[in-house]
Amino acid sequence: MTDATLLWSTWQALLQSFAWAFTRPGHRRFAEWVTALALNVEEHTITQSTLAIERPADWKAMETFAEYGAWRADSVTRSLARLVEKAPGRLWHGYHVSAVDDTKVHRSGPHVWGTCTFHEYTARCPNRATTVLAHNWVALGAVLENPGRPAWFLPLSGRLYFRKSQLPRLSPTSGRTEPFRTKCELAVDLIREQAGTLGGRHLAAFDGGYALRTRDPAPGVARGRLTPHRVPDPPAARRPVVCPAARAASLESGVGPPAAAAPPGWLVDEALARGDRLRLRPPAEGPLEGDHLRVAGLGA
Repeated sequence: MTDATLLWSTWQALLQSFAWAFTRPGHRRFAEWVTALALNVEEHTITQSTLAIERPADWKAMETFAEYGAWRADSVTRSLARLVEKAPGRLWHGYHVSAVDDTKVHRSGPHVWGTCTFHEYTARCPNRATTVLAHNWVALGAVLENPGRPAWFLPLSGRLYFRKSQLPRLSPTSGRTEPFRTKCELAVDLIREQAGTLGGRHLAAFDGGYALRTRDPAPGVARGRLTPHRVPDPPAARRPVVCPAARAASLESGVGPPAAAAPPGWLVDEALARGDRLRLRPPAEGPLEGDHLRVAGLGA
């Protein structure tokens, strides 16, 4: 068996895992579309996808499937999560690690459903618009260990976010609109969906944009640090957490000799109580956006 034959057989077996979520014609279009997305190195449009698989005559059928096709989205997500579950590095010290973030996909036109206006934080060039019309997706992906290199991120599921003032209608003839849900609520749904599908222990990683307010910690979870049973790397629990702001404050005070190494999270707790700033990126990267973030004080 040649490498090409083996690769194609493996790919067909993977696609067959999703057959139960579609009708037979629908699964055929799904397999065609997903294969085109995997092969397409250009922008993931319908036109580029049909060209990638050398089937430009299927353009209309693929567009119709993408626009009007119906399938069980939760079933597709469960099948994908179970396939990724078998991948090397899926478990980190017994935990399923997932990352959540939101991303914008620029879309415009009177017939594009679900677009909203958003501030484009990456528009640093004066020639780029700071407000764009786009779909804003809250996406969750599995984080897979890649020893000695940055971890792999495999997207698993997503939810479309709408601004409260720009909720789209459920249908052109309906007066009802989509219900408003915050990005945090959508992120929680995605995390719970993975936990319900796979079971076991789960850890979720997300950036500071989802930390909107201080809340009382859940039982067994201390604010400002990880309790020992929540630390993925047990040896790391014995190393002190380095907080540059707290260390600089203690050295500048000049009171007494440097203190002994504190338990994990102790310096972070002190810095949090004082409202210090924590450096989140190395100085070598320069003053990038978000280089310093204010740590919420207790009771804030």
